[in-house]
Amino acid sequence: MPERIDPDLNAPILHGLCLPTRARGRMTQATRSEWIDVTLELMARGIRNPTQLRQVVGLQWSTCRSLVEDAKMRMAMQLDDCGELEARREALYWEADAVAREAFRRSFDEHHAPSKVGYLRIVLEANRRKANLCGLDSIHLNVQTKTEITTSIDIAADIEHKFSLPPGALEAIGKETAQAISIQALEILEGEILDPSP
Repeated sequence: MPERIDPDLNAPILHGLCLPTRARGRMTQATRSEWIDVTLELMARGIRNPTQLRQVVGLQWSTCRSLVEDAKMRMAMQLDDCGELEARREALYWEADAVAREAFRRSFDEHHAPSKVGYLRIVLEANRRKANLCGLDSIHLNVQTKTEITTSIDIAADIEHKFSLPPGALEAIGKETAQAISIQALEILEGEILDPSP
């Protein structure tokens, strides 16, 4: 059986976390609950399996496996409660918002162009995640398109009325002009193809 390894307390993934004590022998229920809380936080930060957890916190693999299983069980039980689900969603939203703000701030301090683009991609991805958490990605808005169409129709109707033109006259003028330009462009193009000399 592999022995425990010392955790890397300087690892970025442990930033802001306080690891519970690692006493030899069986964990008390209180200590185990603390370790499950830490495991939940580390899973939220990207830990996916017992091996990754072991590399970060240094516990035995079997202990890490049971902690991951218990953390998943606790998550499943908490998500059954609608209030807990909304609280988690809100926490994720504020976390994504904080990431977007920090990446945006760092993009102004960055002088290396690819790094600046990387920070702005993080901002876009965080905003996409916030939209997803709010359900905004499933709402289709056609307001701007309809407004533009209505405005252009109103302008055309106003001009036709002002100059006493029949309805649809501007549209007909536009079509005829486009056809004339297209025919002229084709004639020029055909002339260049037939006479390739500079």
